[in-house]
Amino acid sequence: MFQGKINSANTEISGSWIEGGQSSSVIVKRADYQAEHAGDSGKNYAFTSGNDLQGHWKGTWILPFGKVRVKMRLALDIAKLPDGSFSATVANIDQFGRDDPIPTSSFQYGPKGLRMAWQWAGVRYEGKLKNGKLTGTWFQGGGGFPLVFERGGP
Repeated sequence: MFQGKINSANTEISGSWIEGGQSSSVIVKRADYQAEHAGDSGKNYAFTSGNDLQGHWKGTWILPFGKVRVKMRLALDIAKLPDGSFSATVANIDQFGRDDPIPTSSFQYGPKGLRMAWQWAGVRYEGKLKNGKLTGTWFQGGGGFPLVFERGGP
């Protein structure tokens, strides 16, 4: 849950994000949609082999709540940019952000593997691309959960 107050200029909301009984202070600022998506035309999701990182990926991690196991489906989009670097967004199909993928706050890919983080949410993914799959661990809420991404999506 998020509770907050809109400032007099209608440009930001200051408040509290409450999840799992924990409250965190949050300031949400109005986004410039056109500026955020200005570079989208240079993003390439096409891949020619299983060793290409770019593409549309889907994965599910299991969140244990006592004896109940809850499936959390994720859609991960990794784009190769014209300069050879990568960008990524994730959409949590079953939670907040499913309608507008959330960009990573940090992205690293090299011989040691892949590391992506969404720092505002305290989330990161660490894995390796092997045999056409991203195999690794999703870290959230103080724990790590195995997560495999396979190609899929638009």
